[in-house]
Amino acid sequence: MTDIGGVGFEIRLSELRKAQKHLLFNRGAFKETDCADLLVSPCVATFRTVGTEFEAPVKGSRLGPARMPLKTLKQLVQAAATFGKPEIKLHFEPGKVQVENKFIIRHPDVSLGIFPSQKFDLPPDAGLLDTLALASLLLPEQIADQVCASASRRLNGTHRKRCPEQLSP
Repeated sequence: MTDIGGVGFEIRLSELRKAQKHLLFNRGAFKETDCADLLVSPCVATFRTVGTEFEAPVKGSRLGPARMPLKTLKQLVQAAATFGKPEIKLHFEPGKVQVENKFIIRHPDVSLGIFPSQKFDLPPDAGLLDTLALASLLLPEQIADQVCASASRRLNGTHRKRCPEQLSP
């Protein structure tokens, strides 16, 4: 788990926009409910959703994993653009994201310490047969460990408003 200090880094606004564009591509109806996982290292931030991963150069100040809804990422990019700066400082804590230590975006699903392995990853536009094939190869516990919220809705037919840490059986 991440320490109480949260996760923080500085990123070029252009890279943050690219990350948003890559993560939102081909999301369809799940844009409002899917989550983005973020792993910050000293020089690179990895943004990940089901079927998509994007790496951007950063200046990491507080390292670790974080998770936020894609809806929050979109708000984050819009807020960052209003500062008129080429590089933006972001700080993640449970329930909120701070932009330049001046603007706060609150959402209950912003969390720290979550960066799931995605050995079995489905693209966001995977067909029914692909999804069923994956479900037939894995146990429910394995699916819960490997697949994020978007694929889980396709596998069990539920539609959740919040980003689950894992699937319920």
